[in-house]
Amino acid sequence: MKITNHDGIADTIEFQLAALQKLGRNRDETTQIGSVSSAIFRDKNFSHRFDVSFAAPLAVLDLETTGLHPEKDRVVEIGLVLLAADCAIQGEFSTLLKIDRDLGAHFVHRITDASIGNAPRFSQIAAPLSRLLAGRIIVAHNARFDVGFLNMEFVRAAHQFRVNLSETICTLDQSRIFCTPGSHSLQQLVARIGLPQRQAHCALDDARSASDLLLYFVKNELAGIRQTQMARSHSGEKVFPSMYITEACAPKLR
Repeated sequence: MKITNHDGIADTIEFQLAALQKLGRNRDETTQIGSVSSAIFRDKNFSHRFDVSFAAPLAVLDLETTGLHPEKDRVVEIGLVLLAADCAIQGEFSTLLKIDRDLGAHFVHRITDASIGNAPRFSQIAAPLSRLLAGRIIVAHNARFDVGFLNMEFVRAAHQFRVNLSETICTLDQSRIFCTPGSHSLQQLVARIGLPQRQAHCALDDARSASDLLLYFVKNELAGIRQTQMARSHSGEKVFPSMYITEACAPKLR
């Protein structure tokens, strides 16, 4: 289990993270306190200099799964980066999950039965995880995928918490607004725009990369830099700048 806490974290978040910490176990079973891995996060003046304020705090989410279909596949790893409404990092959480089936796409996530060890089942973390996510804007790279899997796991756990897809920020979609044309996969995207590169298909590292992307979008929105005002998703749907991002940056743009 790996968890990172940072200065200024609220007691309630500390309590929620501690509750998950007792249950979760990560690949390397280590604990880190006070380190910040993202190059953008290292800039302590980021949120103050740009004067951003999202409508709510954020939870940047990444999941590793056994396959592509929430109805029959399962979540095997969760990674979260928690941000305050001003984009200050509050904490991180990750855990592997025990499931009652094979691990599926091992060639993608590289998770083995041995690495699962004493990892919890989703039903064991559902309640504290829901409390941690409640009231936060969920951010993910391909939010439709992650939200679909997360909600299905809450269904299986007989827990009432659900994430509303319309109340998320999809960094995959937003990359088509704020980034030049090219690959929009998470790893290739961060590489071509010069953000820190991490271990692909490790849930926490991917959540960190998605966090970097979000802050890259915020920085560009504040500077008035968009590549386009409307784009098309991979499925052909129209994509516009996220209202969460535009409203968070609005004070400086007036």
